[in-house]
Order: sequence, then C-alpha cells, then structure tokens
Amino acid sequence: MFTTATGRGIQPRNVNRWWDKVCEDAGVHRTRVHDLRHTSATLLFRAGVDLNEIRALLRHTRIATTADIYIDVLEDVRRGTAASMDGILARILRRNQATGILI
Repeated sequence: MFTTATGRGIQPRNVNRWWDKVCEDAGVHRTRVHDLRHTSATLLFRAGVDLNEIRALLRHTRIATTADIYIDVLEDVRRGTAASMDGILARILRRNQATGILI
C-alpha cells in the first residue's frame, strides 16, 4: 500500500487522476495504470524471461493465467520462430545450390 505524506492511504481515483494528467501532458493516448503491468510483463517475455518467472512477478497462482493473458505475445514469438527457421533453411538451400551439396 502506498501512502500520502500524512500517512493516509492513497485513493485509486487520485492515482488515476494523476496518471491521466501524465498521459495528457505526454501527448499519449490515455491508458490505465494497470496497463503498465501488462506492458512490463510483455517486454520481459519478449526479452526472453521465462514465463514462470513472469508469473511469479505478477503473483499469478497458475502459470495458465499468465499464459492466457499473454497468448497473443506467445503467438507472435511462434511466428517469429517460424520466420527465423525459414531464413535458416533458405540460407542452407542457397549454400547447397551454390556448392552442389544436397542435404
């Protein structure tokens, strides 16, 4: 729990009001403070952090919860993996055609 300078709990509406002003001043589309949590987790996942570590950070009880939330990111990673494999195979094929060696 976060507190004010006088030790009282900060009300969520005050945090939201402050955050809305930050977004407005920055000239960005209004987002929710909670969206920062999602963004952080997404960036961690894209950086290669293990999904179970992210689950623990987010304090999800079940890894399935984390996976369900980030399934779109998982799909992007899978597409990226497939594209990487396509590139690898294309290079091998070009090299094989140039050398006459088949695999």
